[in-house]
Amino acid sequence: MKNKPLVSIITPNLSQGDFIEDNILCIRNQIYENIEHIIIDGSSTDNTLEILRNMREGTICSGSQNQITECTRRSIKDSKCQKDKF
Repeated sequence: MKNKPLVSIITPNLSQGDFIEDNILCIRNQIYENIEHIIIDGSSTDNTLEILRNMREGTICSGSQNQITECTRRSIKDSKCQKDKF
């Protein structure tokens, strides 16, 4: 059986504590299994980071709102996926 390629999902986030858990669960419940999840947080001021720590989800890149673009670039560069789509 041919290996399935890795898919990297990059999720930008800013104070989305009410929704981030559903986002993570949606990605975890995909039938496609070879997924890398990278969450970019722009210094959330709600309970988002606590939720992320408790769920132990993927890679978290955290920076200020002004650094979100740089975090996105870095996440794309550091992702293990061989083909990038944005």
